Amino acid sequence: MLCKKCGRTIEPGFESTGRCMDCWAADQGHAGAYDEDAPAEKEEEENILESFISDLRIGTRTTNCLYSHGIMLVGELMAQTEQDILRIKNLKDKSLQEIKTALAAVGLKLRERKKIIMG
Repeated sequence: MLCKKCGRTIEPGFESTGRCMDCWAADQGHAGAYDEDAPAEKEEEENILESFISDLRIGTRTTNCLYSHGIMLVGELMAQTEQDILRIKNLKDKSLQEIKTALAAVGLKLRERKKIIMG
């Protein structure tokens, strides 16, 4: 008997569910083979956020400027807006573009500035 969700063979004891053990587990909120990409992606993203900005492919000068401003981790860098970056001494448009390109290469971006609506 084949799983209705992924087409794999259903393990003994799961025939009544119509799903293999992994698909059943995924439907119950547990990571299984059918749904294994989502938790892996989340774990990978958390690892990236906790890595040092020096792991990004940005120049030494830009990295040192960020370090001197107390921004050490990718997650800390992502918490900044473009305006925040441009306020850092010795970081200008070229450095900003370098940072944005490096973050985009790993699927991340800087925080967007909130718009305040006066009413």
